Amino acid sequence: MTLTGLVVAVLSPYLGALADQGGLRRRFLMISTGICVTSIAVMFFPGEGQVVFARTVFTLSSIAFELGQLFYNAYLPDLAPPSAIGRVSGFGWGAEHIGGLLCLVMALFGFVQANAPLFGFSTEACEHVRATNLLVAIWVGLFALPLFLWTG
Repeated sequence: MTLTGLVVAVLSPYLGALADQGGLRRRFLMISTGICVTSIAVMFFPGEGQVVFARTVFTLSSIAFELGQLFYNAYLPDLAPPSAIGRVSGFGWGAEHIGGLLCLVMALFGFVQANAPLFGFSTEACEHVRATNLLVAIWVGLFALPLFLWTG
């Protein structure tokens, strides 16, 4: 997490300025979201003893997520009048966290504690637990689509 914070702190001012001045905000958001979703899905694959691989992929997903927040938050002034920015931001924050809790409940009861995990994932080698990464990747990708479809 320290590495994520340092990378984001160094890159954010440059990427934010480049996105704003170059009209690349949407493209950068799509790229960071794509990297985040892909790296979350890849976290299904590390097995026992593959700590460096798992940490690397986790760090990549964290960096992509945090940089994505930079571009995502930059849309707020375009989506809400100044008098409603706080309300719209709060609603978005709340919806994000409610969605995360719903995904957590689905993961818990559909994969982790299920007698027969969804989609036939095996309990051997903790495949059913690792499959929660696939659920999260699909969840994030699915709920990112409206932003990409309805904004410019």
